[in-house]
Formats: sequence, C-alpha cells, structure tokens
Amino acid sequence: MEIKQPSLIPRIFIFLITLLLCAEAALPPAQAQPGSASEYQVKAAFLYNFAKFVEWPPEALPDDRPFVIGILGQDPFDGLIDEAVAGKTVRDRRIVVKRYSKMEDTIESQILYIGASEGENAIRIAKRIGRAPILTVSDADRFAEQGGMVQLMVEQNRVRFAINVAAVERAGLKPSSQLLKLARIVTGSGANRGVPVHEDYSDLSFQRPLPTATAFRLRNG
Repeated sequence: MEIKQPSLIPRIFIFLITLLLCAEAALPPAQAQPGSASEYQVKAAFLYNFAKFVEWPPEALPDDRPFVIGILGQDPFDGLIDEAVAGKTVRDRRIVVKRYSKMEDTIESQILYIGASEGENAIRIAKRIGRAPILTVSDADRFAEQGGMVQLMVEQNRVRFAINVAAVERAGLKPSSQLLKLARIVTGSGANRGVPVHEDYSDLSFQRPLPTATAFRLRNG
C-alpha cells in the first residue's frame, strides 16, 4: 500500500533523499571525527531502503505479520540494524529484525542478510533458498555474480551495491526502476552491464551518525 504524503513536493523531496542514501554512501576516513557514519551503519540503512524499493508478492506478506529482516550467521551490525528500523514501517507493517542460526528458520524473512562470516556458504545458502520470495543480501565476495540477489561492497571508501536481476525476479520480487538505476546490474550469467555514472552524487556525505540521522548533504549542493 502506498503511503500518502501531505503534498507532491515533500513526497518528491523525501523520495530523492532516500535514493541518495541508497546511491553511493561515503564512509569516514580512518581519522574521521566522532559521529561519522560507519560501514555497518550505512549497510543497515541500505537494508531498510531495500524494503521500501522492492515489491514482494502478496502471499509473501500475510496481513497479520510484520516485515522481517533476518540475519543469518554472525551479526556484524551490533544493534545498528535494530536502531535503523526502530519505529519504522513498510507497507503499513512494522519492521522487526530476527537473528537465525539455522537456514531452515529463515523462511519467515522478507530480507535475509547472510553474513560474510559464512564465506563460500553464503552463495550455497542463497541457492538453497532458491525461488522463495526472500531478498538475499550479503557482502560475501562475488555473491551477486554467483547467483545471490544483492551484494553490498566497499569500493573507494564507499558502500555500493550490485543486483542480480534474474535471481531477484525468479523469486517473484520486483525491484523498482529507481533502485536499479543506482545499482551495478549483474545478469544471470554473471556478466556486468556496468555501473551507472552519477557525478552529482559523488560527494555524498553524512552529517550525523546513521541510522538516527535525517540530515545529510551534498558538498557541491
């Protein structure tokens, strides 16, 4: 269900801000001042935004259940993901975070983060989940190229993401066109269609700690 905004202008503003958050989030340098966004603060914000810009089939979201972001394996967020979604809703559902030690228990998730601690098992887990309507996300190497859905990566001190569109669509999920424009697209065979160029976004930085921050700026804007 689409959430109504008071007017068109605020709606567009919030939409663009959210897309910028997803685009190319800068990480602080080693000597960053306190309050800079950490890698996993940014990744937590990504997971929340994926919930807003991917569509799940109706059967994957029963009316009486929350939207579940699951974490399988070692949890690197140290509570940051819980802070990111605290009090948040998506499609009129509250968002909850659950931790799992067994893959079999993850079937209730809508988004499943598979920790890099799983190593080569990350892609095996994603393939075993198969066509279930669960968006699999990991920062394991070559996760998207080898059949996972979304891979988070750090390149040039920025968190970026790649999407294997074929894997996502096989599960009955529909990523928004806006999200795809900001992603590195990986085909089912692993071929890369390239990284979109967003020069205006290259200086994105955060003014306060994520995920509690609502303000960030473009240095050139």
